[in-house]
Amino acid sequence: MFSKLRNQAILCFSISNISRNYTYLKTMNKNTIVAAITVSGFLAITSTPVKAISWNYTVTSTGGYAAGTITTDGTYPAQANYTYNISAINGTFTPTGGTSEAIIGLNTSYQGPDSTIQWDGTTLSALIVSTAGFSFETANGPYNINNTGPNYYGAATDLYDSSLNDYSVNASSLEPISTSVPFEFSIEKGFILGVPLFLGLRKIKKILNRF
Repeated sequence: MFSKLRNQAILCFSISNISRNYTYLKTMNKNTIVAAITVSGFLAITSTPVKAISWNYTVTSTGGYAAGTITTDGTYPAQANYTYNISAINGTFTPTGGTSEAIIGLNTSYQGPDSTIQWDGTTLSALIVSTAGFSFETANGPYNINNTGPNYYGAATDLYDSSLNDYSVNASSLEPISTSVPFEFSIEKGFILGVPLFLGLRKIKKILNRF
């Protein structure tokens, strides 16, 4: 973050030097220039990543196959062996010998899930869940994916359908999706970092007043 602040400051002071070589700046309102730089600088130094990671997952079991995207808290890049809280899930579930069903969301009550996952930090990671696991909803009812231990967190081993039929999980995978992270703004950080920016802008305004 501080390297971004330094680059932003360099950019601000570079503008004053560039202005000497462009005569059209002489006709611009100086307050307009300063205001534009202020807004750009404020947004640049106060932006912080939104805390959300998307993951691709697959689960192959004797009862069917599930695949799609899970959304959790956290920021990219993901950390190995860290516990992430699931906020959303989508995809499809295809029962063995049946028709594909859309996964319409997270179920936070079926089988008492804690709705968390872990990742081992590799591209070959299994879907690591707790003994409580997580549950998702389809039009035909809820499903739960968990592990039977001995550790609280481990690769998914079981899938329960809405009739409490227990199916063995043969394979699973989990991988974070590398995407551009959107940004939110922090007024508190902007206030703290705004002092050096303000002082720099005063210097720029003095330079512009020479035209």
